[in-house]
Amino acid sequence: MKTYIFNQILTAVEEATEIPRVRILSKEKQPEVAEARSLLFHYLYEMGFTKAQIARMTEHSRQCVSLQVERFDDRVEYRGKMLSRFMQQIDNALKRK
Repeated sequence: MKTYIFNQILTAVEEATEIPRVRILSKEKQPEVAEARSLLFHYLYEMGFTKAQIARMTEHSRQCVSLQVERFDDRVEYRGKMLSRFMQQIDNALKRK
């Protein structure tokens, strides 16, 4: 079940941001990729995944996941309109499934 939810969220983030999942899950630090990854971590965390589970499933460090999750609100405030649009698209995609 966790894998199914993970894939649903990853697909929704991939479609909203137009960034391929391979890049989202990579260690790339380009702002648009980091933003997509941050969205993925946020939605997984909101769905009840622990930071340790997210780290294992995405092959990122627990510290990386924690920083992204804890600083998500700051990121939304800084990149407000674009992230808000992405979040709306992701929310709509997840409701449809």
